[in-house]
Amino acid sequence: MAPSVEDLARVFNTALISTREQEMKDFSAELYTLMQGRAFKAILSSIHQLSQEQGISEREAAESVIQAFRKVDRIWSEYIFHEGVDRLKSQPG
Repeated sequence: MAPSVEDLARVFNTALISTREQEMKDFSAELYTLMQGRAFKAILSSIHQLSQEQGISEREAAESVIQAFRKVDRIWSEYIFHEGVDRLKSQPG
C-alpha cells in the first residue's frame, strides 16, 4: 500500500528540518557527490515527470520544483525561528 500524500509530506518536512546542512568545506566535491547520488537522480526524474504531466519545458519544471523546495525550507526556517523566539519570551527572566 502506497503512503498517503500527507504521510509523505510529513516525512519530507521532518527530513528537511533534521538534515539542515552544517558548514561545507569543499563546494565542488560536495556538489559532485550530491549529483551522483540517487536522491538527486530522483529529483531529476521528478522534474522530467512534472514536465511531461504539465506540458512545460524541463527548465520550467526544474524552476517549479526548486521554488517549491526553497519555499518549504524558508517557511520551516521562519517557523523554527519564531518558535525559538516564543520559547525565549516564555522563559522566566
